[in-house]
This record gives sequence, C-alpha cells and structure tokens, in this order.
Amino acid sequence: MIKRLAKAALNLGLVFLFSLLIYYYLILPITLPSLIYGPVKEQTKSTLNVQDIYLTTSDKVKINVWYVKSKNNKPTILFCHGNGGNISSYEDIVEIFASKGYGVLLLDYRGYGKSEGTPSEIGLYKDINAALKFLRGKEKLSNNQIILWGLSLGGAVVTEVASKENFKAVMLQSTFTNIKEEGIYMYGRLAKDKFSKTLIKAFFDNLIYLQKYDTESKIAKISSPLLIAHDIPDEVIPVKMSYELAKMNPKAKLFISKTGSHNDGTWFYEEALKFLEDK
Repeated sequence: MIKRLAKAALNLGLVFLFSLLIYYYLILPITLPSLIYGPVKEQTKSTLNVQDIYLTTSDKVKINVWYVKSKNNKPTILFCHGNGGNISSYEDIVEIFASKGYGVLLLDYRGYGKSEGTPSEIGLYKDINAALKFLRGKEKLSNNQIILWGLSLGGAVVTEVASKENFKAVMLQSTFTNIKEEGIYMYGRLAKDKFSKTLIKAFFDNLIYLQKYDTESKIAKISSPLLIAHDIPDEVIPVKMSYELAKMNPKAKLFISKTGSHNDGTWFYEEALKFLEDK
C-alpha cells in the first residue's frame, strides 16, 4: 500500500514537473507578448492639420500614420512610440517640431490605434519599413532627409533599421538594452528581498524569448549621428540602460536629464531640437 502511494506520488510529481516545463518553455514564450505590448485602440481625433494616412506593409497589414510635410527643405522625423497607447498621445511632438519646419510622421504599429493586425517584433520592423517606403517613395525623401526617433520600445524598433542604413540623425529616448533585462528590472522591483530578486532573475534568464528587441547587440552598428537620452527619475526603464547603450557606441551623444518621467517626454524636446539644429 505504501509503495503504491509512493509510486503514485512520484508519478504525480513527474507529471507536474513535465507540465511546468511545458508551460515555461513552450506556452509562456508564446503568451509573453501580452506582457510586452499595451495597445490602445481608441484614438483621439487630431486637433492639428495632419494627414491621416493608411499604409500597407510587406505582409499586407494596413497601418495608420499621422503625417505633416516639412517646410523649407527641413528633414522629416519618423517617430516610433513606446509599448502603450497610440499616436494620438503624441500631438505635442507634431505641434512643436512642425512649427520649426520639420516634417513629422507618427507611426502606429499594427494593433495600435486604427492600425490592423497584432503586434510582434517582426511585425513592428515591417511597420517602420512601410513608413520609410512611404517617405522614400511617395514623398521622394532620401535617407539624409529622414530622422529616426524612437521612444522606449520604439527605440528598439528604430535601432533595428538604423543599424542597417544611414540616416540624417537617430534619437533614442528612454530605451532599454533588451527585453530580458527590462523584464528582470520591472519584475525585480516587486521583490521585497534578495532571495526573491534572485528567483526573478533566474526566471527571466532561462526563459526562451521569441521576441528579443536586442538593442544592445545592434547599437554599435549605428553610424548616423546618434543621440541617446534618458531622465534619471524614469520609473519604467532604468537610466543605467542608456549609459550602457552609450558605452557600446562611443560616437553617440548622451543626454541625461535630472528631471522628467518615462511617460512625459517634455524634458527631452529642447535637447532634441538643439541636437537636430546642429546637424
């Protein structure tokens, strides 16, 4: 009787362990995007004079952008936002930079705002390339007339493209090194003791990542004029990540603000304008 119970307990334990491994290595990597992306579908109508345009990506997904043409031969800014919200949260960028003559294109990734589809790393790379195709094709802009600006997750999207081609300038605002390290940081903040932090780190270290957004492995390949910016009080992505990224590209200009927050980028606008006017 005891042997049968022991054998049953062992079998139950093995089933539990096998199920746990299946969940950790197969199911969790597939469901992880739900933790990465926070799209908002409801889009506020722009109060500015923007063109509300739909573009089609290489995999036939319709994405929405807001666009203002440049004036007086000024370059055009292609802005990629973070993992939450949608382009209607960034009207101030259009208002401030368009008033200086810059063209501005705000890109809503697939699944965000009025864009179709579901977000994924490969998908977001196709989205930015569709925006670039529009600027280079219909608008007949050269890369030397295009500025890439990525905020948070958008910085990883911009880095993917900027590591392969040269542009007028590249700006990375409050960007992480990679998804794994960002996960360790965000969930590590919930830990109340060293042991819990160690467990969280081990959990993310051994997880299989189908979406990596590995900015740090690509940033050294950016040869365009590069500005990396971060605010010290950032509550979402630690400022140390921008310090680390800057070390990997010695040509980059690093701007660190003593004030600001992750979800309020006004601390960056003046520095961005100064950087662009020098180019």
